[in-house]
Amino acid sequence: MFKENLVNQNLSSAFNVPKISDKEFYKLKEYIEKHTGIKITESKRFLIQARLLKRLKALNLCNFSDYCSYVFQSNDLKEIVNLIDSITTNKTEFFREANHFYYLKNKILPEIFSKKQCINIWSAACSTGEEPYTIAMVVSDFIEKFNLNKSFSVLGSDISTKVLRTAITAIYPYEKINEVPKEYYKYFLKSKNPENKVIRVAPEIRKVVQFKRINLLEDFSFLNSMDIIFCRNVFIYFEKKTQEMIAKKFYSLLEKEGILFIGHSETFQGIETEFKRVAPSVYQKVIL
Repeated sequence: MFKENLVNQNLSSAFNVPKISDKEFYKLKEYIEKHTGIKITESKRFLIQARLLKRLKALNLCNFSDYCSYVFQSNDLKEIVNLIDSITTNKTEFFREANHFYYLKNKILPEIFSKKQCINIWSAACSTGEEPYTIAMVVSDFIEKFNLNKSFSVLGSDISTKVLRTAITAIYPYEKINEVPKEYYKYFLKSKNPENKVIRVAPEIRKVVQFKRINLLEDFSFLNSMDIIFCRNVFIYFEKKTQEMIAKKFYSLLEKEGILFIGHSETFQGIETEFKRVAPSVYQKVIL
C-alpha cells in the first residue's frame, strides 16, 4: 500500500494532474465512512485521489472541488454509486482461505443437513463472486457425493455494483482455475475458442446463486433468515463500533445454531457479541 501511494504521489507531481485538497479529502472521507463504514486514513489520500481521477475524466471535470460539488449538490445517485465503486477494495479468489471450506464440508454441512431439508447461505461483501460460487460448488458436491435429497440457496451481495456485474456474468480469466481443487473442475466451462482464455461457472451452479446490492450499514432485516453467513476480510475495514453493529445484525438474521465465517486475520476480540467461537474465525449463534 505504501508503495502504491508513493507512486501515485510521484505521478501527481510529475504530471500536472488535479490534486485533492485537505478540505476535499476530508469531505469525501467523512461521506465514505458515514455511508459505507470503510475507514479512510490519511495514508489513503493519494490512493483515493488516483482512483477518483477517472471519475473527473468521465464527467469532464477539472478538479476535485468541482467533483465534490457535483456529488454533494446534484445528489446524483448514479455518481454516488460510482464513487463507492471507485474506492472499495475487491480482492478475492476461488477457495480463498480454503480451511473454511474444508470445515464447511466436513463439519457444518453434515450437521445442518441432518436437521434441515433446505438451507440458506449468504456471502456478504462477495466482490466479483468467487466466494458464493465456491460455496455453491462445495454444497453441490456434498449433496451429490452422499446422494441427498436436499436443497440450498446462496445469496451473494456487495456494495459495489461494478463487481456485481462481473459476478452475475460468472466469467473469469482462465488462470483463476489454478485456485480450484481438481475435484471441482467439473463446475466450470471452458471457451470453445482456444484463444479466448476464460472460464465460466457452470449453469447448475449459477442457478442456485443470486446477487443483490447490499450496504452492510443499512437495514437488511428484509432478507430471509440464514443458516450460514460468510463475511470474510471485511470487518478489518470497519471501526470497532461498526463491527459490533454489523455482528449484531448478522446474529439476528441467523437461525438458531447458525454459523458465521469471518476472515482468518479477523477476530471479535474487543467487541461485544453473543456469538460463540467454535473454530478459528468461525462463530455460532447460541441461544441458551
